[in-house]
Amino acid sequence: MKLLITPAAAEELQDIAAWYAERANSALGSAFIDEFERTTTLLLANPASGATFSRRFQQFSLRRFPYRIIYRLVKVNDELGILAIPHHRRYPAAWRKHPSR
Repeated sequence: MKLLITPAAAEELQDIAAWYAERANSALGSAFIDEFERTTTLLLANPASGATFSRRFQQFSLRRFPYRIIYRLVKVNDELGILAIPHHRRYPAAWRKHPSR
């Protein structure tokens, strides 16, 4: 299975990591990236492990951080597409408003 990250999700990932690095320390920013990578590796190995919502999407929460990964499986191309990395307190559908999704 191939991992694809939308430009909007990649930007969110960098923004979140930078926020943790600036507000706390660079180690926490790196820890966020590490947790994202751990979670995507887990999802690639077992893509059905996320909770289904809105019929077409799945979500999986990160450990230690209040964020989740929103993704979609494209079985024809054998791809797992990361669409967003929203905060748990953010309105659930707010990530859909970004023009590059």
